[in-house]
Amino acid sequence: MDTLLTVSDLVVQAERPGREPLRILDGVGFEVAAGQTLGVVGESGSGKTMTATAVLGVLPRGLSVTSGAIEFAGTELVGLPEPRRRALRGKDIAMVFQDPLSALNPVQPIGRQVSEVARRREGLSRAAAGRLAVELLDRVGVPDPAQRANAYPHQLSGGLRQRAVIAMALAGRPRLILADEPTTALDVSVQARILGLLAKIQAEDGVSVLLISHDLRVMAHATQHVAVMYAGRVVERGATRDLLDAPRHPYTAALVRSVPAVRTRTAPVAPIPGNPPNLAALPPGCRFHPRCPLAVDRCRTEAPALREVAPGRLSACHFAEEVS
Repeated sequence: MDTLLTVSDLVVQAERPGREPLRILDGVGFEVAAGQTLGVVGESGSGKTMTATAVLGVLPRGLSVTSGAIEFAGTELVGLPEPRRRALRGKDIAMVFQDPLSALNPVQPIGRQVSEVARRREGLSRAAAGRLAVELLDRVGVPDPAQRANAYPHQLSGGLRQRAVIAMALAGRPRLILADEPTTALDVSVQARILGLLAKIQAEDGVSVLLISHDLRVMAHATQHVAVMYAGRVVERGATRDLLDAPRHPYTAALVRSVPAVRTRTAPVAPIPGNPPNLAALPPGCRFHPRCPLAVDRCRTEAPALREVAPGRLSACHFAEEVS
């Protein structure tokens, strides 16, 4: 299967005047196959959203990619001149943001916002872009799309706002969608509909998806492969079902145990002890060792490399073969 996006040894740093730069992402790497969904999972602060913004080329001010590579459809994005990067953004690579209310302009109707993307990325006239906006709103399941196109974001429910944001992402006919926690603020039934919508779009258009979430249940239902992040690094990668059924990193195993059982009360939640480390004061050795039940002296002094522990399966743990 062809690879659309390859991220290799990506390092993102934040400048700190008078001090050493703070490393936010440290050697992140993964691939997204054409027409497939890669899930990126981890606790808040693990670097998931920062990875997506680095791919899109919209890192916050003061942060920059200092090494590594981001190759999209054969084009290296790191160091690409901004006009060429801007030409890809929204057209070939689009993003669905976590909070649709803040992603949408509160003083413009949603139809105008969707049509603006179409005008800028497809070069359509105002009238043609307006018609396309209604078609896209209809496609993503917004009821009465011609009328709702004139509605303002505050007049829509959270689920409809998220659909409008997805319509905006589709307006440029992208090959890759970066979906950053697209269901976090929604109730369970709306979450299922949004995930089903993304799957439907993927099947119809062959678009690839990088799906960011902290929810392993979302990963189980919506992805083919998963990359698990912890403290700015990828600690495990593999096919979704294999990774969730038989984790090969203690952090992944702890995430799996922390998911509440829905159908039975006989499997209590096992929260992960402790807290993720402060990136400005990382522990030596393995970054997970202060919270890891398998940690030994070697873990406290030697950082494990991300290595292949089975075909197509990578883990950054000295004792990956012993994880259960």
